[in-house]
Amino acid sequence: MDGSPRQMENNAGKWKGFCDSEDGSVFRIRFLPAAVGDYTYAVSYSQDGETKTFKGSFHATDGQRRGPIRVDSQFPWHFIWEGTGEHYFFNGATAYWLIGWSDDSVITSSIERLHRLKVNRMRVAVAGRTGQLFGEPVMAGSNWTALITPWPAQQAEDIFHPGFNYKRFHVSYWQKFDRALRFARDRDMVISLVLDMNDSRVHPSAGSADEHRFLQYAIARFSAFPISPGI
Repeated sequence: MDGSPRQMENNAGKWKGFCDSEDGSVFRIRFLPAAVGDYTYAVSYSQDGETKTFKGSFHATDGQRRGPIRVDSQFPWHFIWEGTGEHYFFNGATAYWLIGWSDDSVITSSIERLHRLKVNRMRVAVAGRTGQLFGEPVMAGSNWTALITPWPAQQAEDIFHPGFNYKRFHVSYWQKFDRALRFARDRDMVISLVLDMNDSRVHPSAGSADEHRFLQYAIARFSAFPISPGI
């Protein structure tokens, strides 16, 4: 993408929006410009058989950020920051249940601590539920839990029968995730998103409309951040 208005119009179908309020009154679209320049957009919103279209433009400035991680074209076994061309040396840590903390300050202090130790990548789970970590019982409580709730739950504390409503999203949980990603981005910390844990027994049926909805919502919400696939 060269940042020209024409280029933006040609690629307009690539970005989907997401709901960002419990009552369905706020929708957002996130777009990560690949270059400084002027962009135009056309947004279509459909509900109950009616479609509304909105058009506008904006100017993308240089945010002085390192940007996403890319493969070094000259040395394919190496990585670089796309925004600056600096070499990126992978130094990661796992924090699957980071967003299980109820207090944002604990989440940010955890990211800050790893940042001070030169860790530049964290693996964090978006969904998943467990009663044990590496064979040890989980001591969950009001401050932290491994029973995270991306969807509204009838009984969130029940590990195997939370009664998730997969047709809606627990928006405040996703907003807390947003705040963590912004804090990490400002410290050049790449978050590797693990969409769900493979040993979790609670998940939308594979290939179902509910699973597709979950994947599409996560992509629409988080793909504008410098994240990486969870591996």
